[in-house]
Amino acid sequence: MASHDDTAPDRRRDTARRIADQLADAGVRMVASLPDNWISELIREIDADRRFRHVPVNREESAIGLCSGAYMGGMGSAALMGASGFMTVIYAITKINYTYEIPLFLLLPVLLGVFWGAPLIAREVEQGTHRLAWTQSVTRRRWTVTKLVIVGSVAVLLSSAFSAVLWWWADPLVGVPSVQRFTYGIFDLLGVVPVAYTLFAVALGVAAGVVLQRTTFAMAATLCGFAVARLAAELGLRPNYQSAVVATYPFNFTSDAGPPGGSWVLAENTVTASGFAVSGDSNGISLNYVPMQHICPYLTPDTAPGSAAMQQCIIQNGIHVVATFQPYDRYWLFQGIESALFIVLAISLALFSVWWVRRRVR
Repeated sequence: MASHDDTAPDRRRDTARRIADQLADAGVRMVASLPDNWISELIREIDADRRFRHVPVNREESAIGLCSGAYMGGMGSAALMGASGFMTVIYAITKINYTYEIPLFLLLPVLLGVFWGAPLIAREVEQGTHRLAWTQSVTRRRWTVTKLVIVGSVAVLLSSAFSAVLWWWADPLVGVPSVQRFTYGIFDLLGVVPVAYTLFAVALGVAAGVVLQRTTFAMAATLCGFAVARLAAELGLRPNYQSAVVATYPFNFTSDAGPPGGSWVLAENTVTASGFAVSGDSNGISLNYVPMQHICPYLTPDTAPGSAAMQQCIIQNGIHVVATFQPYDRYWLFQGIESALFIVLAISLALFSVWWVRRRVR
């Protein structure tokens, strides 16, 4: 039994070398890895092998993004991770590599606003046919409201059908707590917000049409206005619908400690106990050797991540990760808040359109 224990590390190193050789023979030149005890020997082998460009990461999405970019640039790549990351990998592959398969669904609300909402009244005013309707005992308000209700209802039914089909298709991939559903292209496609976006886009198109009274100008204004509103919600409002949670987690190269799975991570930084930043990448969860050498002069660029010297430096300086995030269980709350926001804007624009037609259109 003792003999078995003595040879086990050698066998693991030998297995790691064989895997590295096979990766090199297959044309792999870039390897992204996530920390995991089960493959730590392989990660060390890849890191020491000059045939590979090794990029340690702390998120499955980062690994898949790097590998996808390397592949598109003509470089063979591979991602190393433990079994727990496989579900997230499916999500990341779907999100990154199928982006150009689903632009229609992202653009559906604004297309309905541009091609249905904007011409709805602008074209009739432009051609003068609105006066014929008003001379047949149909009030301006009734005429405008009827058009709004019909087009709005059809647009809502269409967007609801698309959203339901997408939810049915994507639920096995994004319907588990380990998947981050707040990001662009996921949050915007699923749930109830696509319906709210559609209502807003149509109402915006109608409002632009009654004010500008030129179909082409109204369509351009709708496109620009929708883009501005969506970007404002995406980048400015959504991260702040509720106060973000700030938590600290221990830093080490083999731990998966961090925000709960599926949380929307807004910021992560690796710092010392005194708050000195030692982050080494855009995610903030790796180490930069320049500031690390400032606090631990005995470290060198050749110091292995899992070495005793590195661990000593981490422990002595209380290095940890500070994460700011929105928890996974706020997904439907955020969906409701953003939907309510765009529905209120849609109703306001519809009321404005009715008022403008009654008072200003001739």
